[in-house]
Amino acid sequence: MTFFIDYLTKTTNVLKEAFKFKKYKAMPIGLAIFLMLIMLPIAIASIAITIPLYIFGFIFRIIAAPIQHLHDVMHKEGQSVKHATQFIVYFISWGTVFILYCLSAFLLFFNSVCYAILSLLAYLWTFGGFKFHLYADETDDISIEVNGKYRTILPVMLLLSVIVILFVIPLISTIATLVPMYIKYITVDYIIEVFTASVTSMVPYYIAFTVLYSAIGMCPRPKAVACAETVNENEAEVSE
Repeated sequence: MTFFIDYLTKTTNVLKEAFKFKKYKAMPIGLAIFLMLIMLPIAIASIAITIPLYIFGFIFRIIAAPIQHLHDVMHKEGQSVKHATQFIVYFISWGTVFILYCLSAFLLFFNSVCYAILSLLAYLWTFGGFKFHLYADETDDISIEVNGKYRTILPVMLLLSVIVILFVIPLISTIATLVPMYIKYITVDYIIEVFTASVTSMVPYYIAFTVLYSAIGMCPRPKAVACAETVNENEAEVSE
């Protein structure tokens, strides 16, 4: 792993690719809007983690500059002076460099973890809208080309499944809870309270389902259309 990584630029690149909505553009507009709403909690979480990543990425850049400068000075001075003076130069300056290295190593670890989380979450809510990676120095170009279209059944299945998880199951659970009770003792507030509790209990299942379905069902698709096939289709449309 490269030590002095520009996390400000790397984070910005992820956000730029994520907000191009390449996979969403491969769906009908109405369906894309619904799925964006479904993935909104994961999107918000990914955006939230960019705040500490930008802050500590900026601090990391500030610390990296004097480390590199001091290294250059130590190297040049150490080469141009005698052995006794070399010892003094390294003895005085290396302590400062070592402290800066320790601090930057801690920031590197923190930024690496935050970047991995950001990359994973953004990859999920964009349905694989950029190259999957967890390390900032893993690749310079994370962009992908999306020239295919989703088969409607996949996003519709996701939409219907989330509706079932968040509304149908809690509704059935609410009715099952209220039926054994006498109707005269049931109030509207109590019905809302029971339904809200049922929905809340289903949130972990919703998160687990959306994450797995995005990673397995949506991210590998739509399949890229080969250039030759695209040209043939365009020629056929023109001839018609």
